[in-house]
Amino acid sequence: MGKVIKFPEKKYITENYRAELKHHMVRAGWFPGEEAVSDDMLNFICYGFQMCYDLGKENGREKH
Repeated sequence: MGKVIKFPEKKYITENYRAELKHHMVRAGWFPGEEAVSDDMLNFICYGFQMCYDLGKENGREKH
């Protein structure tokens, strides 16, 4: 088995944002239905967004 990765707490990603993101990923055809989007997958994607936000903030870019 692979190593389990524990992602840090989401700082800027709200539950409403996560639900909207899941909905748009299904509409885009990435997943067959919202139930197919696992929490781990959603956490992974949100973690990437969080890293991008933090990097932008460090470089003086706070706009989304």
